[in-house]
Amino acid sequence: MPKTAKLPQQVVPRVVVTPDTPSYYVNYILVSNTQYDFCLSVTRLGSPLPAEQVERIKKGEPLLMDAILQIIMPPAVAEGLIKALTEQHHKYQEALAQQKEGGQIERVEGKRRQPNRLQ
Repeated sequence: MPKTAKLPQQVVPRVVVTPDTPSYYVNYILVSNTQYDFCLSVTRLGSPLPAEQVERIKKGEPLLMDAILQIIMPPAVAEGLIKALTEQHHKYQEALAQQKEGGQIERVEGKRRQPNRLQ
């Protein structure tokens, strides 16, 4: 059996996003958990809703939507996600406040600023 090398204590991967990386627009996330992990079930609510769905809602029935993706993660990853989302939301709020004060959204080479990526 070949020997395996020991990894350093902390490995920080860099995520590479390519044009072939699947991308999903979601505007509704159901968050749930078990004893061992957290789960994000995501979907996209269309606008306007089809007449059939509107009628169901008017009757008091729930709006049933199929999840388009489910992300399951251990608690440690969920904690990191919460921290990263909090940091990104803070940056977003700061940029929005600057824009409302008369500033412009920062532009790079004529394009809208790229989002900060987690590293």
